[in-house]
Order: sequence, then structure tokens, then C-alpha cells
Amino acid sequence: MVTGNAKKLFTNSEFLSLISKEWLRSISKTAMIRRVQKFIPKVKPEFFSKKGTAGIRSPIITPQGKFLSDVMELENEHSFHIINYNSPGATGAPAYSAFIVQKLRDRGFLDYKEDSKESIWSFDDVINQA
Repeated sequence: MVTGNAKKLFTNSEFLSLISKEWLRSISKTAMIRRVQKFIPKVKPEFFSKKGTAGIRSPIITPQGKFLSDVMELENEHSFHIINYNSPGATGAPAYSAFIVQKLRDRGFLDYKEDSKESIWSFDDVINQA
């Protein structure tokens, strides 16, 4: 018999919604592509030759038993931690990384100097678009 915290979890509508959506995305290529299209609208089903599986997420649960939907940044004078960052296929990672680099640079933690060599990646271009 399920009791205690497990019972709370399996009677939590937010948790049940999360696992049902993730399960659907694992078995349906169309459902997964629709999810990705919210972040990358130009993605088309014909770009994919076979379905994949949804990844494992480890969301933060607050002391009140609620899922934390947003990213959490924890810092002190010696460290900076990013917790609960979820992005399908890490589609938001380049822009978010540029945002974090700028934040750390502005606070004096990084000594960033513009690199003059030719590259497809330009920190300044990405951060100015954000």
C-alpha cells in the first residue's frame, strides 16, 4: 500500500500532469515535435527520421510539496549554482549561458575580453539579442 510522501506524490495533480505529458512525448514523435516547436518554431516533423524518448528531469520540489517551475540561481562570494534548468534538447542553453556569463562578468567574477578571431559563436551578438 502506498503511504506518506509517495501517496502525496501520486495524488498530486501537478505531478500526474507532468508524468502523463512526458510519457506521451516518449511514445509519440508528433507530441515531442510539437513540444520542441514551442521553442524552435521552424522545426518540422520531416527533420526527424525516428522518434526519441523523453529525458529524465529532476525538478525541485519546494518544502510545501510544489514543483518549482523556474530555474533557480544560488550564489555567494565563492560560488554560483544553476539549479532546475530544464529546456527540451537544451534549446535555450546558448542564450541562457550568454546571460549567465554577462551576469558573472558584470559582478566582476570573470575577466572577459573580446576574442578577435573569426567564429560562428559571438558572445556579444547573443547577449545583445537577449
